[in-house]
Amino acid sequence: MKLTEKSDEELIKEAISVKSAFERELSRHGHGFQFAVLKKARELGRRDVTRMTLMPSLWKFSAAEFPVSIHGVGTRIDFLLFKERGGTLGTAFMVSECKKANPAYSNWCFIRAPFSYRNMGTDHFTIDHLKISDDQKEVWSHTSAIGTIKDRAYHLGLPIKTGEKGEDQKGQPREQIEQAVTQVLRGLNGLIQTLAQHPKIVAKYDTVSFIPVIFTTANLWVSSDDLFANLETGNLDEHLQVFERANWLWYQYNTSPGIKHSLSDRKPDELTELLKLEYIRTVAIVSSSGIEDFLTLTSDLFI
Repeated sequence: MKLTEKSDEELIKEAISVKSAFERELSRHGHGFQFAVLKKARELGRRDVTRMTLMPSLWKFSAAEFPVSIHGVGTRIDFLLFKERGGTLGTAFMVSECKKANPAYSNWCFIRAPFSYRNMGTDHFTIDHLKISDDQKEVWSHTSAIGTIKDRAYHLGLPIKTGEKGEDQKGQPREQIEQAVTQVLRGLNGLIQTLAQHPKIVAKYDTVSFIPVIFTTANLWVSSDDLFANLETGNLDEHLQVFERANWLWYQYNTSPGIKHSLSDRKPDELTELLKLEYIRTVAIVSSSGIEDFLTLTSDLFI
């Protein structure tokens, strides 16, 4: 069967149509946003210190689309940044998930919970580490809580309608935050599990720390008010007095055991300690406008 030959004009129209469809799909899946964030991060890591008024980012590019698996479920980490040895964190890897928010629900709102566990006190930055044994043959995991992050720490997050037209994306738009956090922690725990199988890599760094981060196009809103509703109605009744935009924040998230690595060295003898050490993890959520501030500040905090 002979194919019908197309005129140059028809071929041009077809190419334009296919190109437009390709661009829409790339945008819908967030690939362009992912590499735009990575480009920004790489540029910040190459700045000339002598021309900066603030400390530049120390985060360097390591790899993109890094494949990992946790409990038989495979995934890929959008990209990894790393920062050389320094302070208590040793060499740190930033496990990055990029989330192009659905325009119809691109207001991500966060609030603090008054209670998380008994004798909660304040919020700390909870982080995973890998260490190598003295004989450099065995890798073990360790969790620590460092610093106080109360001024940027939040415990509950919900995507709120914007009035804009939505996009056809996987999953429910109301679950965007939950899906993004689950994905970045699945990647983090998969990376920990992977590196534990390669002691020579861990030995190169002695101590490896991991910071999960979500970069997003969403607008971030926060409230530091107490989350207490009217007992009769169950409603807040216009209770929130403090409500403002944020460039980035720390999200204190209780990780599901289904996405958690199985390398813990701790054996807590108390329920709240089990929650703090095994399941609560600090995830950074960073808006497009907060990338430079976040990467610069975390360079300063962790050296």
